Amino acid sequence: MNPAIDLDDIWARPRGGPPLPALSGLSLQVQPGAYAGVVGPPGSGKSTLLGILALHRRPEAGEYRLHGTPTAALPPHRRSELQRTVELVGSEPELVPHLTAVENVQLGMFLDRSDVAQRDRRAGALLAAVGLKDRGDVVAARLSAAEHRLVALARALGPRPTVLLCDDPVGGLDDHGAEAVLDALDAVRTYQLTMVVATRRRDLVRRADTVVTLRPPR
Repeated sequence: MNPAIDLDDIWARPRGGPPLPALSGLSLQVQPGAYAGVVGPPGSGKSTLLGILALHRRPEAGEYRLHGTPTAALPPHRRSELQRTVELVGSEPELVPHLTAVENVQLGMFLDRSDVAQRDRRAGALLAAVGLKDRGDVVAARLSAAEHRLVALARALGPRPTVLLCDDPVGGLDDHGAEAVLDALDAVRTYQLTMVVATRRRDLVRRADTVVTLRPPR
């Protein structure tokens, strides 16, 4: 079985920035269904790496294989198709403030051809999976910071991705909120996802199957 994520001697730098030590010859494999943590201080390349994994940008050198498919020379239409198998939840995910939690989750189902009732049931099930079973009718503007992150996580599951990427999902949350998000990440593994979670703190990825540490820039 091919790794879900296979990085071979990747070189990358932030746009307009100097080379990153951690992304100078990086090789990494993540198997299907595995949970990988990426730990590093600010500026170490966590977001740059996730951008490569999400096919939002290309490495300067090396090869990235997603589900066994080399991505470096993919034509735009094929790259776009493959990109739809990956969802990235940013460090400050945005919700539509006047829409309810359920309605925000449904925004992630824009390619779903099921009827409205089915989408509504599925959005409710995704919210329940992340611990927000009873918060579906609450508008986003009234959600707590942790609930905001949880709704964004549920929304990312809407398109049925096979790879889920999270950039600092607990940044700025108190301990209770952070634990709620970490519990939700554990719970959604039942969707047979390959997950990569980037954070500054190693203790926040203690539940991961493998942890990669990115060296800070000098």
